Amino acid sequence: MSVPAQRVVVVVVAVLAAAWLLISYGNSHTIRQVQIVAADRNPSPARLESALRDVRSGQTLDPSRGTESLSYQASLEIRRGRLPEALKTLQEIVKREPDTAEAWFLIAQLSRASDPALSARARAQLVRLDPQEARRVR
Repeated sequence: MSVPAQRVVVVVVAVLAAAWLLISYGNSHTIRQVQIVAADRNPSPARLESALRDVRSGQTLDPSRGTESLSYQASLEIRRGRLPEALKTLQEIVKREPDTAEAWFLIAQLSRASDPALSARARAQLVRLDPQEARRVR
């Protein structure tokens, strides 16, 4: 490979690395802002909606971040009273990370009335992962 071609490769790699760092920084900033709203005891509905939009856009930019942003999304959906949406988000979490006891706990609780079979499966997973926590599921 010629020296000019090597330089082009280095520049392209540097630009891609810089773009990745900017997206990662943006996602970290978004997660921090969502954490602040999630910790607020009495956020306004508009603030919750804004945080939901932010956390969803962060997932779009970097879907490889794991389930952290999904956990915040589910939490915010629960606070907005959107239990079916929260349940879908929690199911996505356990699809990606099946050993997430907290998500199984919430699935068991949220689906108790609407889908008893799902609630029972979630409770069984919770018993497997955290028998002590499973006792809290009613």
